[in-house]
Amino acid sequence: MNSVIRRNLIASQSGQHCHHFSQILIGWKGEMACELTRAGGQNLSLGSFAVVPGDEAHFYQGLSEDCELLVMDIPHADPLVTAIEQSSDISIYQEWLSKPGFSMISPDTVALLKFTSLRIAQYRSVSAALNCQLLPLLLLQLCEQDGNRIDILANSSGFRIDVQRLNAFLDAHMNNPPDNQQLADLFYLSQSHFYSLFNLQFGMSPQKYVMNRRLEKARLLIQTTQLSQMTIAEELGFSDASSLSRAYKKLFGQTPGQTRRMIRQ
Repeated sequence: MNSVIRRNLIASQSGQHCHHFSQILIGWKGEMACELTRAGGQNLSLGSFAVVPGDEAHFYQGLSEDCELLVMDIPHADPLVTAIEQSSDISIYQEWLSKPGFSMISPDTVALLKFTSLRIAQYRSVSAALNCQLLPLLLLQLCEQDGNRIDILANSSGFRIDVQRLNAFLDAHMNNPPDNQQLADLFYLSQSHFYSLFNLQFGMSPQKYVMNRRLEKARLLIQTTQLSQMTIAEELGFSDASSLSRAYKKLFGQTPGQTRRMIRQ
């Protein structure tokens, strides 16, 4: 795979994924919500961009039907980017593309975005020659302007989520599990900031932690009470006993019924 620059119509699509190659997501038309695992979230529109290192999970959601990005896909050790590094003395791979974050572009660069978009639109597919013309020009321009990239890890050093407070809140809302916004409000953080910090501290998403906490409670009730699986499911916010059983088996490797039978033996 070689580096490529392309237009990507997002519209109202949403999803979460990661790629083995790095990406630069540049706001072009409309607006898109973007969230990076290690750098929080921000909306991308004309004048802003995100740097997404390879294998960095990221969430996106188009906020308008005209939402469109300019995207640079940059695999590791690409000959074109290596040549740019050697000729410009800028460490693109080791420094610039290794660190996720968001930044802004200058008004002068907007004109370059318009030129790039128009050139891409003239062709059904972007040729190697067009890539060699456009990608170095835009990549170097963004590198030079990237002095103010937002680094949520640096801005949040020292902050840790209070586990006791978190667990007490979850235990008090077992039958109606809180969503990420409610959890973020508990610690006076934005949802994207909370999500990033939570993943860093606990190594999992907030909702996976919530689910595991509920299932640990379910196991305790199964082991220490005679409550039916339906009753336990209702107390812990599951839609039915089957939903509880599937989630329980996925985490513990056995069904609630198997756990209870082992206790009786």
